[in-house]
This record gives sequence, structure tokens and C-alpha cells, in this order.
Amino acid sequence: MRDLVVTYLWCGGSEAAYDGEMLRLWRDSLRGPGRFEGDILVYTDRDDLQEDGLQFVTTRMEFERAADFFSFRIFNHAEVPAEKYDSVLQLDIDIIAVKDIEPLFPRGNAMWVTWSNFGALGWEHARHIMPRWRYGLYRLNPKTRHTPGVSACFVGCKGEHYHDYLERWTRLMRDGEAKYPTPHLREQSYLNLAWLKSLFPMEIVGRDKFQHGGQSLNDGVRMWHFPNVPDRLNVMKDRAAELGLGLSTG
Repeated sequence: MRDLVVTYLWCGGSEAAYDGEMLRLWRDSLRGPGRFEGDILVYTDRDDLQEDGLQFVTTRMEFERAADFFSFRIFNHAEVPAEKYDSVLQLDIDIIAVKDIEPLFPRGNAMWVTWSNFGALGWEHARHIMPRWRYGLYRLNPKTRHTPGVSACFVGCKGEHYHDYLERWTRLMRDGEAKYPTPHLREQSYLNLAWLKSLFPMEIVGRDKFQHGGQSLNDGVRMWHFPNVPDRLNVMKDRAAELGLGLSTG
């Protein structure tokens, strides 16, 4: 199988200071305990970056809000050479792989996403980007009333479906933003709306394989995510050391 990992690094232009320690930690976890030997593409606004084991692609990134950067990762899908690969994983860089990640690459037709602590209909996700009547219908329907929420920090597709599914997601965002204010979790809110609308087939990678936060790692987990953690890099390094992963950040 030929698989691809994609991430995005927004530095703020070539004049901004660059410290690649988190990116290297992320890479080392994929190459080490993650046992990933395929290509890793990093889309960035810098044209002077070099790190072993990574391919950098310079692209224009000028954003006023972090939400614009997060959604850019979806809008930019046409630039990703997904059709050359069997499967694609798009990951945030505040994630470390702690075990072999091969089982996390989708081989079927569904997009794989991971779980959220919030329900799909919650204000944190899709509630504020739909009319009241639609929200009422979802609340009355026993199939959607308690739909679990999903996170956009991990997105996986077979290469042949990647552009199709991300283009549907892109159109949903653009259509919604003509009617509703931009949500704080922009692309994630619309991902949850796509999930509720069954816009394309989706499956959740659960807590047995993917973990958000926490002081210790749960059994069986293959990726550990550190969202909204104070002093995030040092926490990630400490957790990696406690697990004996031997990751280099130099």
C-alpha cells in the first residue's frame, strides 16, 4: 500500500521566527512508534524549510483568524496529490503517534474522522449553522437526537475519494457562510453538519484508537492528541518520555 500523511504549518510568513520542535516531534512519532514509511507533505507559507523525512510545499497563507487557517486545510484539498496514493491521513501537528498507525488508514469508502467530547447538535458544533426548523427535526429524530460529535484533527480517506469528499465539505462551508456567521470551530462545525446530513459516508475512529488529552494513555490507543493544552509542546514531550518513545526534538 502507498499511503500519504498531510499536515499544515502556518508560520506567519518568511519574516516570522520558525521553531520546528513540535513539527519534528510529530514527525519522529510517525516515523518511530508510528512505523510510517510513506510520504509526509507539509503545506506551509515558508519557502525556506528543510527537515529530514518531510516534503514541504509552499503555498500562500494570509489569515486574519485562526478559523480561516483551519478551514484553508479543507479548501486546499485540490493541491494534495491524493490520487497517487491508496489512502491519505490529514493530521494536526499537536498529535503524537504511539503505536503502528497503519490500521488508521481507511481502506473502504468511508471518510474516517475521530470523536469529539461534544454532540454533533451542540453549540460547539453544528447548532449555530442551521435554521431552527432543521435543528428541531434533528432533535425529534431518534437517529440524530444524540448523534456523537466528530473532530477534524484527524481526517482519513482512500485516495480516490479524498477530493470528492473534501469538495463536498468545502461547498457546505461556502454555502453556509453565505447565511450564518463564521463559527469559532469553522471546518469542524461544518464537518458535524455533513455528518448529520450524511453528505458522504463517515465512520468514527473511537476512543480505543485515538485519545484527546488526559494524563495517561489508554490501552490500545495509537494516536494521542493534545488540543487546548497549556504549554502544549512540553506536555507532549513529557508524555512521550513517560512512554519511553525516545523521540528526538533536536
